[in-house]
Amino acid sequence: MNEICIITVAAGNCSGLIDTVRSVDSQIVSPLSHILVVSRIPQAQLDEIEPRPYRRVIKDKDTSLYNAMNIGINAAIGDLVVFLNGGDVLFDQRTIRYISRNWDGESILCGRSIQTFENDIYMRPRLGHLAELDWSTPHQSIYVPLTKQLPLYDESGKIGADSVWIKRVREIYPSKFVTGILSRFALGGLSNSPSVRTIRMRWRHDGIRPAIKEILKFALHAAFGHALAYRICYCRRFSHSRKS
Repeated sequence: MNEICIITVAAGNCSGLIDTVRSVDSQIVSPLSHILVVSRIPQAQLDEIEPRPYRRVIKDKDTSLYNAMNIGINAAIGDLVVFLNGGDVLFDQRTIRYISRNWDGESILCGRSIQTFENDIYMRPRLGHLAELDWSTPHQSIYVPLTKQLPLYDESGKIGADSVWIKRVREIYPSKFVTGILSRFALGGLSNSPSVRTIRMRWRHDGIRPAIKEILKFALHAAFGHALAYRICYCRRFSHSRKS
């Protein structure tokens, strides 16, 4: 069976870190390995993480997010690697088994994800639109072959480094899309919460077109609030429901 390496990066008082760890520990199949790259995590929170033979904790010196992700890549072992950062969780207890059974031994494996914001739930993408995974897959639902060709993250990037990394791995490996839901995570992070800060970052690192797009998103969120802005942007593309 294929060995899958899960890399988790967390910094500060990350309230969702334990949820991520429990999600990994709940998997009904092995082998897998779990690498935690942490900085400024309170010791009491680290003490809640139960030791496992497949888990390694690396204490980072509070470097950038993408440097921490590169530390994870360099420490990874196995056949496939995925990033499941603090607060992100695997869809259910059978996710790793599903990945192992569906991987063809050479491709990137891309699947669907559930994204949440307050009471809103988005299924990304809709079941009949798997082709969208070819250009829009969050890192929580993309499993990449762990080979010598696997690139590192560009640490000079701020917001766009994630999408740049995924684009680079797509140029190296073929892609396989699956209908299964692979991950659950919350919206509201830096890359999907437009602000004056993110506009400046887009302008400085990505150029004028991404900056203009960020300005339009910022105006939408400012006018309608985050919850309604997400509905306007996502309901057309993703299946939408609300928590009861």
